Parts: sequence; C-alpha cells; structure tokens
Amino acid sequence: MAHPSANRLLPTWSLPVRILGIAGMMAGGLYLVMLLPMPSDPSSHSTLGVRILAGSLLSVYLMAGILVVARFVERKTCSEAAFDIGLCRGRAVLYGALLWVVPATSVFALLTLLGQSLEVQASAGQLWGTVALVGVAVLLSEAIPEELVFRGYVMAVLGERLHGWWVISIQAALFAGLAFVLRGGVDLLDFSLFITMGVVFGYLRQVTGSVWTSIGIHAAFQSGAQLVLTHEVLIFNGSELHAMLALGAVPFTCVIIAVSFVEPAVTRFRSGHRR
Repeated sequence: MAHPSANRLLPTWSLPVRILGIAGMMAGGLYLVMLLPMPSDPSSHSTLGVRILAGSLLSVYLMAGILVVARFVERKTCSEAAFDIGLCRGRAVLYGALLWVVPATSVFALLTLLGQSLEVQASAGQLWGTVALVGVAVLLSEAIPEELVFRGYVMAVLGERLHGWWVISIQAALFAGLAFVLRGGVDLLDFSLFITMGVVFGYLRQVTGSVWTSIGIHAAFQSGAQLVLTHEVLIFNGSELHAMLALGAVPFTCVIIAVSFVEPAVTRFRSGHRR
C-alpha cells in the first residue's frame, strides 16, 4: 500500500529548505575534499588517485543523502526517489560526452590547419594513461556529484512548482552561487562560465530527461579543459581565447542547437514506432 502522503506535494516553503539542505551536504563534502593534501603535480598518479578516491566517497555520500531525503522526507517510492540516479545509463553518458567531444575536436582540428596546433608532449602510454585517470577523477569528484545535486535533485524539486526556463535558470544561479561561496569569490569570467555550464547542462537534462546525459557532457568538458589548460601532456600553441572557444563557446552552442532539433525528432520517431 502506498504511503498516505505519497504523491502529495510538500508545502512551498519546504522547497528552499530541501534544496539548501542537499546543497549544504554537497558544500560540506566538497570543502573536506579541498582540504586534502594534494601533490603539486596535477598529472601525477598520486594526485589523480587521491581525487578518484575522494570523488568515489563524495559521489556515494551525496547519492545516499539524496535518496534518503527523497524517500523519508518527501515520502516517494524507491523508483520515484531515484529519479534516474540509481542506474547508470551508459548510452546516455556516452551521448552527453559526444555532444561536447565532436564539436570541440572539430574546432581544434580547424585551429591546427590555421597554425594553432594541439601538440602531444608525452608518449602514447603516458598520454592515454593520464587521459583515463583525469576522466575518472573528473567523473567521480566533479561530474557525478554536481550533476546529481543540481541537474538531478534541485531540478526535480524545482519542477514541483516551476517549469521550463524557470527551473533551468534558478538551478544555474544556485550552481554558480555555490562555486562563488566555495572559492571565496570568482571573477566575472569564471562566474559567467559557471552560469553557462548550469544553463547548458540544465537544458540538456530538461530536454533528454536523463541526468546521466548531463553527467556525460560535464565529464567530457571538464576533462578536456583540464587536459588542455592544466596538464603538460597536451600543449595548445594558440591564444587562450581560441582555446576557450574550442573548449566551451562553440561546443556549448552546438549542444543547444543539436538537442533542440535531435531530441524532438527522436521523440516523434519513437512515438510513430510504438503505433
């Protein structure tokens, strides 16, 4: 038998309480991770190993916290409480990653033809080893925790009372606000980047209906940006402006355009196929 309060909306005042509660859990977890001693070399296996271990604990901690709140505070069923976070949808992650990888790679290829190349500064083994470790570290310590909270739980809670761009805009502002608090302030460029990430990832989550799609693009974007801008296995022989265009502006624009056309077409195809 369903719980008597199941499927009944909680009071409006509970929305900010629940959202701030989960955001507070995340802020506390991220703050503890930031206190961990890290070797000076970001590409070292020890640094990446610490990030992977800390990220694993953070992801499990936040997933458990969200499920407990959804199940016992909001009185949702287990399937409702999971809101797609309980099972990793591999194809959704890959789809989200490719939405960033394809346009970003295309822009870097074009820049190479124009004399601004992206050069490999390590052996093939070192390169792919670093790429794999950075990817796993970003996935566990950044993409999964941040997407589960903001594009998962926060958007689900906001969706109880709001719709469309209101949900996307508010969660994006909260996402940027948390970054501002944790970093003790950010400059205008960084703040605009967080807002853009929040909007693009939120839109992707809204259109595709899967938080794992936004996890995929988040992991791809952050991994690519860190490899190009932070790690010495890759060196971009071009301006910082062109690097940011290739890493962020062009891929994010392509993502919005692509999902705006592709997802409705896929939905129509599936509907027709069911008939």
